[in-house]
Amino acid sequence: MPRVRYTADGGHYRTNGVGFDPGDVRDVGPDLAEYLCDRDDFERVDEPSSDAAADGAGSEAAADASESEGEKSPDEPEGEASEAAAESDETEASDDEASSDAFDADTFLDRNVGPVTDDISAGEADEHLDALAEQADRVTVTDAIGERRAELDTQAQE
Repeated sequence: MPRVRYTADGGHYRTNGVGFDPGDVRDVGPDLAEYLCDRDDFERVDEPSSDAAADGAGSEAAADASESEGEKSPDEPEGEASEAAAESDETEASDDEASSDAFDADTFLDRNVGPVTDDISAGEADEHLDALAEQADRVTVTDAIGERRAELDTQAQE
């Protein structure tokens, strides 16, 4: 699938069920890529890796995966990347075995907005507000997170 980057200075752009914020890079279908690239605020970027294309993962998921797999960063001396990858694999395996109940922000947020905001307001995700805030892309959800944080701050001051 082709990848496009939203290059506008501000504002959210949504079309065909795909939302873009400034700087976002997304995998889109060929027709949508052509349509978007005809606009001044989009540019086509290099093709995604075959792994990301095969499983339908978006660019953010692919970027997160490459970071968690310990790929060498420009600042990292050679040899440390493979050690970090081995450590990461061992940690992930032990985490999977230790707890299948680990909080998954993606799964939590991948629901209709009503239940997500209800759960946040009810305190169901208080321990994970930072992770949710990083991944939330709906204004209603980010507002609910902010309101819940304010409630917790008020309770802490009492």
